[in-house]
Amino acid sequence: MRDERFPPRVRRVARRSRLGAPVRAYDSRRRVFAWVALLGFAGAALVPAGLSYLDSGEPQLGVPSLLLAAAYLGGAGWILSQTGLRGRGVYLYEHGFVRTANPPEVYAWDDVSAVTMAGLRRSRKGRTKWRFTVVDKDDRGVTLGRETPDVGDLGEVVVAEVTRRLVPWYVKVIAEGGTVELGPFTICLPGIAKDGELVPWAYISEVVVSNGVVYVRNTGGHVALAATVGQVPNALAFAAVCGQMLAWGDDSQYECRQGSPGRSNNLDT
Repeated sequence: MRDERFPPRVRRVARRSRLGAPVRAYDSRRRVFAWVALLGFAGAALVPAGLSYLDSGEPQLGVPSLLLAAAYLGGAGWILSQTGLRGRGVYLYEHGFVRTANPPEVYAWDDVSAVTMAGLRRSRKGRTKWRFTVVDKDDRGVTLGRETPDVGDLGEVVVAEVTRRLVPWYVKVIAEGGTVELGPFTICLPGIAKDGELVPWAYISEVVVSNGVVYVRNTGGHVALAATVGQVPNALAFAAVCGQMLAWGDDSQYECRQGSPGRSNNLDT
């Protein structure tokens, strides 16, 4: 994709931040304004027609025309208030993304420290409404939700890129005796701890993310620990790190010490 299709100020900050090649634009505002223009034009056209019918003594045509005009104009106003005025375009690049604001906000993959995802589905056959909260190393954050078109696709890319970068660092911290805290979970050489309960690796069979929940299953196949993905930043990275730890085996001679999120107690990070 050529970045000439992106707004000039987005292109400038992306080049300064060395985000690489452009990938895709997620901007609902063009679609929103197209609908607003269509409804607004139709509503505006019906107003004089309705008034003309009333002046001609034909209320049976004039009243429905004015009611339909009010519906079109009201719909245009509602759409604009719900999405257009607060919407922000998100422009995806090879090494991060830019969100339109004043000034534009840049999130490079290497600077992101956490991505928390949450999904809501009102019925079994309904579509999942996703929300992704991205936080960088300076604790600056942005939430990508329903105002962003195809936010599920965008979030999938963000989660994959951040996970790919964080997993090796998490593994290094734990291998050197540190701890990694992700939401209610603490990962360390002896096992996984949550709410003061430690489950050793020898008693864990798998850690999976399924249907919006992070499950830690014991060797009997039962759920030993669990939390919703909305409670666990970098939930997929958590599952990946636990998979590597399970391959290592048990290191119960170490203590699982409380540390700061994603940091070791004895490493300078």
